[in-house]
Amino acid sequence: MRPTGILDNMLRWGAERAEGAVDEVLDWVNERTLRLAVTGLSRAGKTIFTTALVHNLIRFPGRPQILPAIADFDNIISVIERPQPNPELATFPYLANLEALTADPPRWPPSTDQLSEIRLELHHRPASWLRRQINRQAVLNIDIVDYPGEWLLDLPLLDLTYEAWSAKMLRLTEREPRRRLADQWLAAVASAKPAGPADESEIRRLAEVYRDYLKASAEPSLGLTLIQPGRFLTPGHWDLQSPALNFCPLPAPAGAAPSRRSLYAAMASRYEIYRSRVVGEFYEKHFKDFDRQIVLVDLLRSLKAGPDAFDEARETMATILASFEHGQSSLLARLGLPWARHRIDRVLFAASKADHVSRSQQGNLESLLQDLLDRAGREIKAKTIQTKVLALAAMRCTADRVAEADGHRLSVVVGVPVGGSHERVLWTGEVPDRMPARGDWHEDDYRFIDFLPKRVAPGAPQGFEHIRLDEAIRYLIGDRLA
Repeated sequence: MRPTGILDNMLRWGAERAEGAVDEVLDWVNERTLRLAVTGLSRAGKTIFTTALVHNLIRFPGRPQILPAIADFDNIISVIERPQPNPELATFPYLANLEALTADPPRWPPSTDQLSEIRLELHHRPASWLRRQINRQAVLNIDIVDYPGEWLLDLPLLDLTYEAWSAKMLRLTEREPRRRLADQWLAAVASAKPAGPADESEIRRLAEVYRDYLKASAEPSLGLTLIQPGRFLTPGHWDLQSPALNFCPLPAPAGAAPSRRSLYAAMASRYEIYRSRVVGEFYEKHFKDFDRQIVLVDLLRSLKAGPDAFDEARETMATILASFEHGQSSLLARLGLPWARHRIDRVLFAASKADHVSRSQQGNLESLLQDLLDRAGREIKAKTIQTKVLALAAMRCTADRVAEADGHRLSVVVGVPVGGSHERVLWTGEVPDRMPARGDWHEDDYRFIDFLPKRVAPGAPQGFEHIRLDEAIRYLIGDRLA
């Protein structure tokens, strides 16, 4: 081949590569992705939040009254539900949840029991003049990841040795109601010999009794939150008979270090497998690339359960937040480049179930959450990310009314309690704006109850009624619609 032919081919190849690179850059500019982690403890309302967010966004174009706080986002053209992009994950059951919530009578869908994801493809006209010159229409992919709240509690294990974790779990049993709930497990531990030889049947017996203790601790009325390991209750794809899910805390043997064949060493080895294989791989695969995070907190359940439960909720949330990687995303990550490192740069703390208290108490609910998260919030802000606190109800199931009682006007809520069939008018009492002192905590101070969903038209064509879901959406994704 003549030199000029070789040069022509090289120039053509270079031009094609340059054209392809330009096309890829334009794709990044005009189709960006935001990954949103919906996090929180068990029964905080993650499934309902995700379902309501997806449904109301899909219904929003042409119906600004559905989400008033983003009514000025008139550049949104359409919002389309898409399958999750990760083939390893289950699809979030949006349609099945919608069917349950709009049934006659309506019912709450089942809680999350596995990792799932859903993608919203949001088509919009770029607000930026520069981006409009490149393309008149852009796409923001919103990948929403939902997973069991119990798994969230495992993340702190990444920084705890078996000895440290065991000591922490044993300390928890020193206070009620855990002391009562842990009686059988503690008796089994007392009869065990950690320095003695490992026996598989004894390991499984101790693990089974410990799992029973965790199940009892997870009873909703108790309001306990620090329950580890989370997969002991919600194993996902892991087999409960696997050695990785059969261990329990043990006190460290006194004296010399236990032998490699001891019961203590066997338990420690299984804990390390759980920490690296179950928790570590989960974190590496699914938590390293989130852009935004919402943390849902059921403060009302903790208040109702008493000061010990509220203290534990405070400790749990601070511990969990330390496990997430917060900080500003790089410019390349914000452009969606696949090799760029993501970091969570905006967090919303939400006191869920705001519709379970009267409107006059919702401000106190926000202040109480701020008090709960004060230490953890300061630590996160020190890493230069944005935070916000909201009291919200992603899907409202009560209505506000004013009632007369002993000559006084009271703000009350009206709804159908879980287990009931008729509406009730309830005054739920006052929500404190900060954590009460122990001496101020009296039995029956807080009479919060759960309600059934409101009846709506099949398919909820007008969207779900909510409290501040629109403010949450504006905060979490609004800046990405520029």
